[in-house]
Amino acid sequence: MQIKWLCSCSRETKSIHDLNLCRKCHRISCNWCQKSELVVKFCSGCHTVSEDGNRTRCVKNCLECPRCQNQISVSADRRQNASEQHLLLRCYGCGWNHKLNKISEARAQGLACYFESMREKLDPKAMRFRNLQAFYNTKRKLEKIQNSSEQGILDTLDEMTSRDLARRLQSVKLFELINEEMAIPMVSLPEDKALETLSSLPRARRLRPKYNYRCPQCENFLVKVHPDPKSSRLVLESFAARQLPSLKAVPLATVIPSQPFNAQNIALVFRASETASGGTNVSLLGSATTYLPVREFTLEIEKGTLRAQAPKKDIQLFAARIPTYQLNRSSFALEQVNRLPEAQPLQTVSPSTENPSPPTEIIEKGNGWAIVPLYLLEAQKTHQLQLTVSMNETYVTFQTILYV
Repeated sequence: MQIKWLCSCSRETKSIHDLNLCRKCHRISCNWCQKSELVVKFCSGCHTVSEDGNRTRCVKNCLECPRCQNQISVSADRRQNASEQHLLLRCYGCGWNHKLNKISEARAQGLACYFESMREKLDPKAMRFRNLQAFYNTKRKLEKIQNSSEQGILDTLDEMTSRDLARRLQSVKLFELINEEMAIPMVSLPEDKALETLSSLPRARRLRPKYNYRCPQCENFLVKVHPDPKSSRLVLESFAARQLPSLKAVPLATVIPSQPFNAQNIALVFRASETASGGTNVSLLGSATTYLPVREFTLEIEKGTLRAQAPKKDIQLFAARIPTYQLNRSSFALEQVNRLPEAQPLQTVSPSTENPSPPTEIIEKGNGWAIVPLYLLEAQKTHQLQLTVSMNETYVTFQTILYV
């Protein structure tokens, strides 16, 4: 069983950890509907900030592994002579390695530019694009010549192109050259071999962006990141998982062992958020395929819980926030965490009862958590629930989908 949450845009179901709750208008939003603002774009290898908005890769000697995209370590082989020295490229993530012999050429261009130029030479599609680009640039200049009355405008082209066009214009008209569609042959290197060679070459490391996110309704900031590339700190966050209670669905027989297993009988486990300071009121509304005996309840949190001096008291305070079915059910363990009989599931049955009736009240309740029953009336794969949560003068209504 799995619980997924619906955003206000209702595009697709998501985990609660992928949603944000606006503190101003209380709207739930996801990455599909939030408004993003680029803060900084940087290289994760050298932490250099890129000011060029069109650049996507680092311009320094930061390379990534062609297999696993991890950072590549570059070192010189000191055992060789200066004239025979070569560079060793090694990935400590997957074990990929490469030996570079043309060290002087690589140092002159820079490792990133050197390998990028090699990829362009070996990539048949990139070469085709460059040839077509030069071909149509020449045709565009020929159109300017046709529209101009000046002579000798061929000098604006490079010397080789001007000489070739001047020779061809002796036998053909200018408009014929403009209308010409000449197929440029592909490179002679077999495509399979070219792709194999390309896949073994490292690339410059990809730049990573940092974004701020705004609420799609009131445009209030939801998430603000620190602009320093070396910092992962959030200046502002509004994650829904830190503000709303968590919800988990388990079979009813898991919570009450005396109940026979029935796929239609489910227990909903609610736990208040860690940041909740007082009681959290929860209202439930199910679809026509579900039956909810308990539709309103409160997740009560004890105030003034301080760290105790005795280790046993510490364990008791910690276990008070955990439902009983998740603890060891032995009497000794329950006694150690001070889980008294009245804190056990309220729906107790006698061992002599062969068919105990399913509970119609709150199954169990503790410090910041509660378990309520849910019964499925139809055998469907998905069932929809609507939750309304009120806490600290905040009212939020959202939809959840139960996948059986």
